Amino acid sequence: MADHIVYRCVSMRYTDGVENFTAGSTVDPASSSVSVPGAASSGTRRIVVAVAAHGISGTTLQGSSSWVSDDVDVTAEAFFVWCNTDVGHGGGLFSGSGLLDGAGASGSWSSSLNAASLQACMSFACFGSNPSNLPQTYDTSTGSGVDDVVVSLPIRSTGFYLVLLVQTANEEVEISAGTGWTLRGSVGVGTAGAAGSTRLTIFTADADESPTAPTLSIVAGGDPGIEGTLSATLGAATASGTGAVAVAGSLAATLGAATVVATGAAPIAGAASPTLAAATVAGSGAVAIAGGGGGTLDDATLEATGAAAVTGTLTSTLAAASLAASGGRVAIGQLAVTLADATLVAAGNITEGALVELPARTFLRDADEPRRIVEMDARSLIIADAILRLRQE
Repeated sequence: MADHIVYRCVSMRYTDGVENFTAGSTVDPASSSVSVPGAASSGTRRIVVAVAAHGISGTTLQGSSSWVSDDVDVTAEAFFVWCNTDVGHGGGLFSGSGLLDGAGASGSWSSSLNAASLQACMSFACFGSNPSNLPQTYDTSTGSGVDDVVVSLPIRSTGFYLVLLVQTANEEVEISAGTGWTLRGSVGVGTAGAAGSTRLTIFTADADESPTAPTLSIVAGGDPGIEGTLSATLGAATASGTGAVAVAGSLAATLGAATVVATGAAPIAGAASPTLAAATVAGSGAVAIAGGGGGTLDDATLEATGAAAVTGTLTSTLAAASLAASGGRVAIGQLAVTLADATLVAAGNITEGALVELPARTFLRDADEPRRIVEMDARSLIIADAILRLRQE
């Protein structure tokens, strides 16, 4: 889920373009000291801009208005622009600028934050065609939100250039709507979406090409839905994966009216010790639960197509539950459970394992001939193309 987006859009007059965006740098661990590698100039009389993004929440400037370059050739150092938000975990950016009269490097820029923070930094140079009129800020706009933030464009005219500075909690951002914009760079640090994390992303547009107002959106992640240790309550939830593990590691949760589904792979790998109430754990062509199952399965269904529904040791109480497999074994290994009013369904055989602690006066009935008892002994149940019903009478 997206945490926040905050932006500052700047219209630059006397500006023909921007150049030499740095690859970006980060500061980790957190620090209040700011140091930004400066962009180089490819010609004379460039305005160099240094930008630092941080993870400090608030609606006011969270850094100093003083920016200094350590390059003696940089003059007219000044504060550039800033933006900040308290939406989500909050964060923002601030920047400085200066004149680099000749071609070459611009050294390093320094400033400071109000508090220690992770930082993501970039710099670039602005140039114009008239040496008498240096690129300069004409108007700006700012805004923030959680996701899908529509940028309000500042005042611009012929010969203007637009620079869009964006900060997030180290979540990648893209322009999902709007034309005429170019991504110039992005750098981030910290856990995506977490407090204190930050990412700086810069877009530009030529005002002479009539760009439209962009919509900023957090890029959707492509990682598995749940990976590692799950120790939460999932109510009416779905954890699914196509061809991959939906839940990897230890599952120690309560799944209420939940579905854990995978196509072509195991939906639960490792130890499963939850309470599955009215839940379905299913796999197509693979194991539904691999490893030990030590939970209570109430009104639950464990099923698989073409493979074992349960492998390993299942030490649970199955009340009004179904264990089903098509073309494979229902239970492989030790099945140490109490089966009350349960249905075991297989198109094939239940040939391995033991049923321990059957309810008193349990009757085994063939689906087609309800009065005929199917073969059973004290340790195993064997059926062929039949529905095996266990119930008390």
